[in-house]
Amino acid sequence: MVSLSSPFDLPNQAELIVPKFPVTPDDREGHPREVARYLDTELDWAKGSMVLFTSRWKMEKVAGLMSAPRRKQVLVQGEMSKTRLIDEHLRRASTCPAKPAPRW
Repeated sequence: MVSLSSPFDLPNQAELIVPKFPVTPDDREGHPREVARYLDTELDWAKGSMVLFTSRWKMEKVAGLMSAPRRKQVLVQGEMSKTRLIDEHLRRASTCPAKPAPRW
């Protein structure tokens, strides 16, 4: 195993939250709906956040299920260039960029 140092102050700048949902991830309709509901109601929208997904399909499905006011705040990978997405995220204080998790 290789361990590399990080340039980020993760203990003070990051928080990993893995919420429990009443449905399992293999529920193709229920799980995205629960994730969208959770993000809409539980995410601290005053902070910048990054939400990781296991697939592009689920990321786009969840984004499509967000309430209209929240959806306007969400940046989704693929809707603009990566450089523009990062620049826009840094410009906004209350944005939730969504990105699928890398697969190894």
